[in-house]
Amino acid sequence: MKSLNLKTILLVSCMCFLAATAEGQDTIKFYNVIKDDSVVLYFNKSFSFTEERCAEYRRYTNVDSNGNFHQSFTDINKQGVVIGKGYYEHGLKNGEFETFYPDGQLQSRGRYKNNTATGSWIFFYPNGKPDRVLLINVADTLLLQFYDTSGVRRVTDGKGFFNGEVAAANATAYNKVVAYGEIVNGKPDGEWKSFFGTYPYCTEKFDKGVFISGEQKSMAKGTIQYKTNSRLKDLFPISYIERLEQFNIVKCWNFTSIADIPGDKPKRNVNLEINLESFRSFVNDAVRRVLETDGRNGYSDYVDGDNFFKISFRVNDKGTPVDFKKLTSWGDQYFYPISDAMTMHAKLPTSDKPLYFQLTIIKKEGNTISYRYNFTFD
Repeated sequence: MKSLNLKTILLVSCMCFLAATAEGQDTIKFYNVIKDDSVVLYFNKSFSFTEERCAEYRRYTNVDSNGNFHQSFTDINKQGVVIGKGYYEHGLKNGEFETFYPDGQLQSRGRYKNNTATGSWIFFYPNGKPDRVLLINVADTLLLQFYDTSGVRRVTDGKGFFNGEVAAANATAYNKVVAYGEIVNGKPDGEWKSFFGTYPYCTEKFDKGVFISGEQKSMAKGTIQYKTNSRLKDLFPISYIERLEQFNIVKCWNFTSIADIPGDKPKRNVNLEINLESFRSFVNDAVRRVLETDGRNGYSDYVDGDNFFKISFRVNDKGTPVDFKKLTSWGDQYFYPISDAMTMHAKLPTSDKPLYFQLTIIKKEGNTISYRYNFTFD
């Protein structure tokens, strides 16, 4: 796992690739020096670094001479509640780490050694009841105990039934991949099924922890079968700390009417108040995570130049986008992340007539990727 390096971040914030192209940003001041090597950094709900005026969280820490996090850190929300704390040694996570829910309830506790989780880790639900206990060593991660949200133990000493969050590649800051299946000797066994948010994700088969095969339904390609790497096997939930280490940087946006949306300018309802601040943060998070996953395959599904993804939708009387339809043959992997981001985080004027969202991914020489998106009436 990469360490968070302030010099690296400052360089990225000036580059014209993903973040810059998507948001049209200049150099963004996302931190302040407190004294000497002590700094405070600002990040938002999707755990991207941002300007102080629109930040939801702050990280107080120190940096070494190379710009790496060094020594202890504490993350707090706007209300002053601690959401995480731990210790870095020159950019590597070492020692005990704890994360907390927004009300201060403990979410997870465990230790890292040289940036790798190790030993016993315990996780809790927001209601304070235990979620799972993992035992992690160099060779494996074993699920020892698992409880449902009501507190009933479903896995005991590595045997039972699991139904909870897994660290799948497509998971986002606002949507989790939830999988369920049998556990034998601390590992998945038999057939496992999963959901990404409210949508079916994939089905996989295991033999006492050994991945056999999997399949995932695709809107554009039908059923995709795979036998290389499991998408469900990692039972260590991704925390916001790992999301911060993706180094995403975004600027603050202030939109007051639908006329302010970048792209084609609507000619009606221009005075109705909307809320896209949260949506923009979450949709950028979703797009970047899809790009990160596709990048592992060398962007083989992308053509050089412009790649278009477009959906239509309507807006109900509560201002929530609904009735999504994919209009382009390409971009199946973006449908659920973007439609979920719109449903959960975009507020628009009610419309019985279709509105449209278009995403353009630009692939250039050397697999350099940039993107832009806009709302239109046609």
